[in-house]
Amino acid sequence: MRGCLVTLVFLLAIGVAATWFVLPPLIGTATQGALAATGFVADSTTVTVSADPPPELLTLKADSIRIQATNLTYRGLSATSADLTLHDVAFAERTFETVAGTLKGVRYQPDSGPELVAPLVRLTGPVNRIQATVTMPAADAETLAIAAVESGTGITPRSVVLSGKDRIQVDVNGLVVAARLAIGDDGALTLEPPTGNPMGSIALVTPGPDAPFRVESFSVVDGGLVIVATLLADLG
Repeated sequence: MRGCLVTLVFLLAIGVAATWFVLPPLIGTATQGALAATGFVADSTTVTVSADPPPELLTLKADSIRIQATNLTYRGLSATSADLTLHDVAFAERTFETVAGTLKGVRYQPDSGPELVAPLVRLTGPVNRIQATVTMPAADAETLAIAAVESGTGITPRSVVLSGKDRIQVDVNGLVVAARLAIGDDGALTLEPPTGNPMGSIALVTPGPDAPFRVESFSVVDGGLVIVATLLADLG
């Protein structure tokens, strides 16, 4: 009888130890597989799962999951690196409470319009209202605006200069158009020329089916752009 009890206790101890040390890396591996299934591709991906205590993972919940990746692509977006932490993760429901982290070296190609290039994007907030803060230096902002005007009109501006709160000057063959930046009804960031100008409204940053977001605000900083948008996390 005593031998059976010792054996039982030993097996239970092994089970607890296995749960404590093995579950987090196993869940991490499963998370990598889930990411790949959604179209997420990266040169390297490290997933770190945290649960206190680890047996919480048996309920398919985790306190946090940290995802670190290099040279990644996801649908129309690519980045040289990502470091994101999801908090209060529920695997069965495929959701989480909040996220915080950064994407660096970001390129986003929408279904229509110019490619957005930004050295830094910060993500933070609850799953139903994630805030993305996109920081673009002057050179990248000007390149974006020139490409947008060219795409919208077929004319390549000589130069584009952002200034003030929302002003943008577009030099088209020596004719300077004093336009302004605005947020459209569809959540796009647009360039709006003066009333009656044949250039018409031009989209700079456009939401799409693969990137459901809405530009909430923007500011011109040292000739560059800081764009704040909200988006809905899609784990599927």
